[in-house]
Amino acid sequence: MKITEFLKVSFLGFFILNIPFNVYAKNCPSRLNENLHQVGEKELYWGMELRLANYFIWEKDATASDSSAELLKNGFAAVRGVVDYTIEETFGGSLNLVFEGELKQRKSVENCNSWAVPTFKDFELIPQLRKLYGSWEGENTKISVGRQNFTYGTQALIDNFFDAFKLEYKSETLKTSFQLFSGVFANELARETLGCGYEQYYENRRAWKRLCTANYGDYIATGAVARFKFAKPHQISVMNLLQLSLRDRDMTELNPEYPEKLTTDFLSVYAIGPFFTEKLYYETELIGALRIDGMKPMFGVVGGFQYKINAPGGHIVLNPRYSGSFLTEDNLHFASIFESFDLGSRQRYGLYDGHVYSFAVRYKIHSFRLHTAYHYHLAKVLSEVVDDELEAGVTWFIGNKSKYQLRLIYSGINIAAGDLPVSHGIRAVARIVF
Repeated sequence: MKITEFLKVSFLGFFILNIPFNVYAKNCPSRLNENLHQVGEKELYWGMELRLANYFIWEKDATASDSSAELLKNGFAAVRGVVDYTIEETFGGSLNLVFEGELKQRKSVENCNSWAVPTFKDFELIPQLRKLYGSWEGENTKISVGRQNFTYGTQALIDNFFDAFKLEYKSETLKTSFQLFSGVFANELARETLGCGYEQYYENRRAWKRLCTANYGDYIATGAVARFKFAKPHQISVMNLLQLSLRDRDMTELNPEYPEKLTTDFLSVYAIGPFFTEKLYYETELIGALRIDGMKPMFGVVGGFQYKINAPGGHIVLNPRYSGSFLTEDNLHFASIFESFDLGSRQRYGLYDGHVYSFAVRYKIHSFRLHTAYHYHLAKVLSEVVDDELEAGVTWFIGNKSKYQLRLIYSGINIAAGDLPVSHGIRAVARIVF
């Protein structure tokens, strides 16, 4: 047996013993809400964040006959701002108004972003309206209307922006909170909102390829969530999500840009909490899906552990993870348009097809966080171009504060893939929260 095959088999065996980690919502979550500044004595707050990034990638096309690698380089500068204003004693509750926007300047890349505005030479400016909503909150009820972000569970089904209505209700008697929401998907944001240091990955995210030809209003999300508090310290919730694609009704003949109908009903059970000890946490989401076209069922699971160990100068976190989709037909895919679940620094493995095994180690020592991870997938749809990914990086929290960060990341694709060409990438990301 080859050493690469032995390592993969050993790695898979480890996960078979440990499958139900902590799945991150985004690789660079916003720090604005935790660092807002109050204006005078009013309930008016503002915040601003600056991100600078640059990356270089040496990539070899697996389908090409020559062995030369192409150098890709790009980067961006982005300014994100938020304004949050609360008016107390409004109709028996409080009224909250939120605005969040972003301006991003970068070199042009080949993508389907219709919001990009040419500026000078080969640069373009990308404006984003990320949030613009009002919410009223009473003793047990909250109503929100406008552009807002919906996040649930491991984000394998939904973590994205919608122009929507949301109703929340808390029942202390039942120790349960309920949410009802419905909205139009802001697909022009999905193509940009997740990128922190690498801005082209979504072109390879197969569930999102439909967005290149999508119009506003083509995709609608309607859902209901129940979160149960009686199991503390464990958090348990159940969600029913309808992903409605209005394009399905117009597609009499499928094509490469829209290869399958996407109207799907999802039902998931999510749980997170300590596993026997406070140092070990589990997180898992079990998902059932029914593709309305032909009533075809699918199943998916995301889960893993996060174990924290005290170490000199800080602590070490061990993070094994797994995601997998179980399909009833070869041409069926687990495609949630609204998801932002990520495994992998560059490849962004989701639940579209196959199984992904991942193991990450993070060492927080003083003002530095060292990070390394390995991701191996069994997706047939990617098997001819991508096998695995190795990533390693360091984040410097300047002054030991999370609002000042400098991050360097290396990622290698097909490190132990045998005949598949190896791709190398280096990224540098700076973040400042004012």
